[in-house]
Amino acid sequence: MTIKIGRVWKSEVSYIEIQASGRGMAYKTQSCDTSFKVERLLIEAYRRMTPHEKAKKISQLSQTCTDLAVAGIRSRYPKADDREIRLRLGALRLDRQTMIEAFGWDPHKEGY
Repeated sequence: MTIKIGRVWKSEVSYIEIQASGRGMAYKTQSCDTSFKVERLLIEAYRRMTPHEKAKKISQLSQTCTDLAVAGIRSRYPKADDREIRLRLGALRLDRQTMIEAFGWDPHKEGY
């Protein structure tokens, strides 16, 4: 696909030269598997979102990360009860000293 940005034509959509104020500025997409055109559409969609919609999206993404972490813990420790799962999840998020002082759980000994 060829895209015209300013006065520059580029076939490589993941890396595009943009003409701004007479100087070429490099723009690289945030992800190597996302085209420039798609990324621009995504950014525009984010700009149209209200602060509430953005906060909701962030909350959903955070919950998804937690769910994935818990799934990983359950797969590594299938006999773990809910308390142990919460402790192992905490050990992924908190430093070792905090885990020891607050919960008596040493991730180096017990695992993550």
